Amino acid sequence: RPHLIAELAERAKQSLGDDTGPIRPFKVWLRIAENARRDAKIFHEQGEFESAFVEYAKAATIMLEKIPGHPDYEVFLSMTQRHNMALVSYL
Repeated sequence: RPHLIAELAERAKQSLGDDTGPIRPFKVWLRIAENARRDAKIFHEQGEFESAFVEYAKAATIMLEKIPGHPDYEVFLSMTQRHNMALVSYL
């Protein structure tokens, strides 16, 4: 049977780990998000829709939750980039 969306979302969340360990460097989060987005596109093109969903969910979680809450958020992103991130979170 196909997996439920909640199951796929949980798989994506678990793959990112919890927030109890050391903080991952900001640029590492960006690289993980970009890799997840790229992998999602490939899975989608191959018809692997569940895997694509998991990878897109990982990328979205990083960009909408992990990055804005990171201590280096204001260090590495310009004011314009932070503004654009805030706009995306309203969608």
